[in-house]
This record gives sequence, C-alpha cells and structure tokens, in this order.
Amino acid sequence: MGILPPFYTARYVEIHSSTLSCLWLLGGAGVVLWTLLVSLLGHHSYVERHAPTVDVAFWQDASVDGTWWPQLTTPSEYCGMSFAARYGGDMTWGSHSINCTRPEDELSQVFYASSNEVKVALSIAEGSNPQYNTSQVSLYEGMEKSSLTFEVSFSTVRETVSHVPFCQAFGVATSEFPEGVPIPSRYEDLVPDAIYGPGYLTLSVEDVVRAAGRALEDEGSEKAPLRLAGLEIVARVEVRNYVPYRWPLSAWNPLGLRRAEDLECSVRFRVLRDQFTPIQWFYEGKAPVALQHGLRLAVVGTGSVGYFSLAQLATQILLSFTAFGLAQTCLDYGWYYVHRQSTTIATRAFDRLDLQRPKVD
Repeated sequence: MGILPPFYTARYVEIHSSTLSCLWLLGGAGVVLWTLLVSLLGHHSYVERHAPTVDVAFWQDASVDGTWWPQLTTPSEYCGMSFAARYGGDMTWGSHSINCTRPEDELSQVFYASSNEVKVALSIAEGSNPQYNTSQVSLYEGMEKSSLTFEVSFSTVRETVSHVPFCQAFGVATSEFPEGVPIPSRYEDLVPDAIYGPGYLTLSVEDVVRAAGRALEDEGSEKAPLRLAGLEIVARVEVRNYVPYRWPLSAWNPLGLRRAEDLECSVRFRVLRDQFTPIQWFYEGKAPVALQHGLRLAVVGTGSVGYFSLAQLATQILLSFTAFGLAQTCLDYGWYYVHRQSTTIATRAFDRLDLQRPKVD
C-alpha cells in the first residue's frame, strides 16, 4: 500500500471538509500543548533528577519550658507507678512502686546521638541482671519535655547541601489532613535568636512519639507502659524539589508563588517496635550493673532532587512533536481505510512508477 495513498486521501478530506480540518488542527495543538504545559511545565520534565543521600544529625536542646531540664513544680503523676513482668524461673522485672529520678541528677548520659540515629533514655534498671531480674527500676522524670533538634543534609552527584531549612514534621493522617497532621517546630520558641541558623526542626520527645500515633502512657506489646519500656521509631525524611505544579520560572515570578526549584523537606514517623528497647548498658568490669530503656529514633532518607537540563528540555520538546506526527500518521491511515473513494483519490493524485528493468528476450 505504501505511505502516499493514505497521505493524499487525508489531504483530500481536509481540503474538502473545513470542519474536519479545524478539528484536526485543534486536536494536534491540544496534543502539543498538553505535552508542553502539563508534562514539561507542570511535571517539570525538563529537569535531570537524582536520588539524594540524606543524613540527619541530632542534638539535645532546651526543654519545652525554655530551660535545659524541665522545671517541674509538682511530682509527675506517673511517679510511683506499678509494673512487674515475670520471666522464666523466679525472675521478676519491675516493682509495685517505681520511683522517679531527675535526669540532671544522674552522672550518666540520657541522650546518645549519632548520624541518622538518636537514643533517649526514659528509665533505668539496676542490679546484676537489669534486663530480666531486678526491682531497682526508676523513671527519668520530665524526659518527655526535653527536645531534639534535627539537622538535615544531603548530597547528590551534583552538589552537597549541609543544611536543609524549614523541614516540616507530620503526624498521623486524618480525614482533614490526608498527608498527616502538621506538627510545628519549637525552634523559634526555644531558640528565638536562631543562633544555629534559619529553619531548624526542633521537637520534644513527646512530639516525636505523638507524631508516630502513640503516647508514652500507652502499653506496648509486652504490656509495659512505653514510658518504662521504650520503643523504636523510624523517621522517614524526604527531600525533594520540582514538585508538580510549582512555579517553574525562578527569574520571573510576579505573583510570588512557591518556586519549583526550592527544596522541600518533610519528616514522617512510624513505630517500628514497641517492646522493651535497651538504650545503654553499664558494666563494672565485665559484670552488668545497670541498663537504660527508652526511645530509639532511626532515620530513613529518601527523595528526588532535580537540576535544569537542556538535554531533557530538548528531548521533551521533540517528544511532543513526535506525538503530533504519530497522531497525524494514524489519522491518515484511518481516513484511507474509512473513505470509500480512497483508491480513486490515490490513483488520480499520482502515478505509480515501475522501476524494474524490462526483461530482454
């Protein structure tokens, strides 16, 4: 059949039907505009995307009342709580009256920070077998009011960013907040002079647990209060830019819209394990003498960081016109098979040439 018969048939239909011709032009323009506006500008297909390697540093900061350790005027209601767990044999862990101790009175640490992980002690058990058989158990009073500061950084093959400002923490999703309930940072309240720099994320220990959908008063899977046993939480830190339908032009932004190239950082929390969580062992020689339980917060980094690319821009523009050309070819063949006079049109439009050599007798 070849290409020319469908081509001439389609041109005949377009010439003799202005309505169909206009419809085709509008359809073709729609294909190109859709590719340019939605795919290219809306979804920012002109950028080269990279997966960042995210790193989070933690440190202890002031408590929610602005002092380094929370100043409590009355004893906390959980002081004197009762809990006992029985293990094999005659081993019992816990007491009928678990007292509180102030963390500032302890000679040991209660915060243990490292790259992409922080551990916060909430209780301490002492004795020769502090994990399974002891009644010398104490709670660190007011630890839930202490705060943690997050410093998010990342690197790609193109750049390294030492601090991503204004990370937003989210809690459990609700019908009103399908992306999660926003949890405001305490940084501006606790560090009014912003001595570390702009936009750090500061949350109290209580905020972190609440963002994961739990409370320290809840019971874990071993029937122990989380305030006593501790838990493990995973923080999913996502760094990205060129989010769909952000303003694509950084040099011209008359409405002051949020630019697509600006980095966005979000932190979401999920409980990984709600059993007894050892934080730190203490030894005298080789013999254990104490064990802290508490919160272990680990970080998982993810995201997508894009950079403007002329090669990607040219590719997307070529794809848009290729889509138009492909649609044109499909329409030509459609008219050829549908139009009842397509063979006559093709016969009158051109004469076939026989390029084969004549046979010589």
